[in-house]
Amino acid sequence: MNNFQRMLMRENAANLKKVRYVATQLYMLCLQEKSGGLSFGSIEMHFKRAPSQSKQAYWGSHTGTFYKYAKGSVRIKDHSLIERIEEDEQYQGCKYILSHPLWQILENPHASIASLWEIMRTLNPTMQTRLFKFNKASNVYKRKYWTNSTHFSRLSMYNNLDALACLIILIREMELLKKWHTYVQVKWYVHDLFIRLTYFKPLSSIHLELYALIYTHFLAKNNPITADYFSFEKQDIYQHFKSYFKSPNLIDDFSLYHRLLKQTLLHAQKVINIGDTKEAQLDFLFWVSENNLLKVHRAFNEFQTTAQQPPLIKKLIKACSDPNTRRHINSSEFLNI
Repeated sequence: MNNFQRMLMRENAANLKKVRYVATQLYMLCLQEKSGGLSFGSIEMHFKRAPSQSKQAYWGSHTGTFYKYAKGSVRIKDHSLIERIEEDEQYQGCKYILSHPLWQILENPHASIASLWEIMRTLNPTMQTRLFKFNKASNVYKRKYWTNSTHFSRLSMYNNLDALACLIILIREMELLKKWHTYVQVKWYVHDLFIRLTYFKPLSSIHLELYALIYTHFLAKNNPITADYFSFEKQDIYQHFKSYFKSPNLIDDFSLYHRLLKQTLLHAQKVINIGDTKEAQLDFLFWVSENNLLKVHRAFNEFQTTAQQPPLIKKLIKACSDPNTRRHINSSEFLNI
């Protein structure tokens, strides 16, 4: 085994550990959510205190294990404890969090097409019907491939972990298939969906840790499209739209680790006169993710040839500045349990 292989093994082991810690955190937060907001100590006592043991005796030997799980300093390995919790009617379904497809793709960021399809088949049936079609004659599932970006938009509107896992899987699949425009476009939908999910408990408590995993292995990968490919990136665009362009400072309200990677942002061009507030910046991201980015490209190309402001650019500026066009967060739950 050479040094490079050893390095990859160390990186994979470290990544696996991080993913398991985040999965444990989300599991514990789901338990707390279903308990009605009880402390982690109270939940732990409910499942660990022996019938003959008094509360005083229990608290005297209490180690705060559930609290450590929730803070990400320890990962849960006691399968008998997980099964015991699952038997309690109040907490049924929480076990699924630990084996969710999201962790499978985050643990395997370099998965092959075959591995990706296996993970897809573990998503909920609604997602699977969008991804596969069943051939009754051959008794074989065949992968559906989309040519319209509305399919990605519909996926993201489910506002749950399955949708997030599905879109992340599609990032890797498009990378392997070398469908670079779709590859970049799906990244935008992942980002759009993640922003919405951070409004929901319990994910709001661990969004930094989860975003770091997604960003490092999927969003931060360099797109293989060179800057010269897009004519709208040329200097004359900046000269004509000088008053509209400014350096974006995206999603600061979530204190996320990095801005959107540079080339992904260039697919929708720089933020156009949207203001400095977090609300305006998020509105811009929502607007872009809901529209075919290739239309934005064509609009900039049209501007270069006509030396006029294309209708889509006017619409973009209006959508970003008019509060009446702002979207509202869906209040549906993000967990399918």
